[in-house]
Amino acid sequence: MGTINSKMLIKRTTKAKLPKKLPIGELCYCTDVNELYIGDEEGNILINDNIGERGKSLEFIWKGTKLGIRVEGEPKFKFVELSVQNVVNDKVDSIILSINNMTSDIRNIKNKAAVTDQRITDMSTEIADLKKKLKDLEENRPVDPGPDEPDPPTPSDNEYIYYGIIPFAATGGSYGAEGHKKYTELTENMLKDSRSRITKIKAQTLGKTSLGKESTTSFADYTIVLVPEDSDYVVTMDNGLGGKVQFNEEICGPEFGQMGANGNAIMVVDKVRYRVYGVYLLFPSEIFIYVD
Repeated sequence: MGTINSKMLIKRTTKAKLPKKLPIGELCYCTDVNELYIGDEEGNILINDNIGERGKSLEFIWKGTKLGIRVEGEPKFKFVELSVQNVVNDKVDSIILSINNMTSDIRNIKNKAAVTDQRITDMSTEIADLKKKLKDLEENRPVDPGPDEPDPPTPSDNEYIYYGIIPFAATGGSYGAEGHKKYTELTENMLKDSRSRITKIKAQTLGKTSLGKESTTSFADYTIVLVPEDSDYVVTMDNGLGGKVQFNEEICGPEFGQMGANGNAIMVVDKVRYRVYGVYLLFPSEIFIYVD
């Protein structure tokens, strides 16, 4: 049974005489059935395996510790021997097994780590190569010129742009809502009237361009710009701040009708149709336009 580490006295009896409920924590050994009981809140609990010589000795495991019981003589008490030698050996064996398992695991991990380290090295090399390729591409990348600018429309030999001032007198109108000519009523003859100050150029784009100095304009003059109807040219006014705005078609109010044009009136000049842009002057003004 191993070395006796400690002893204590416990009751002994037969199974038939075992109290129905031992005090909590108290041991009692039944010699006729070789059983050891301990008192618990719910009653007696059998805590041993049947190993040993009935009525004389008993060995069992209790909470990880091997206990030994031996009957000595005929007193009403007996000793409990605690032998922990096997338990210690088991723990040592368990620890050694754990060490061996962990050593094996470490060896496997190192082997995997070696593979991983090699893969990391390979990946690092690949990344370095990719970075070099990226740098080469960035340094030798063609410059993006941006979206292609549309080619300016090619004017035919008989297409022009007209711009300038048609004075009120050249329109044959009279003052008052009924007497003023609307932009839809302006004609080629008015454009070519000797009193009109009109510039004629080959059809093309124009930057900021004046339609006439303020000193040369009067109240009720018609500013005018003509571009070929079938062209892509768009005419806008300068807003005084360098911005571009459309012409106000109702600059005199709805009761006067269309006293401005924004490309929605047509004039035929030398048998060519032109879109009309312009605005009626309420006071002497210098108007700047753009042709894009």
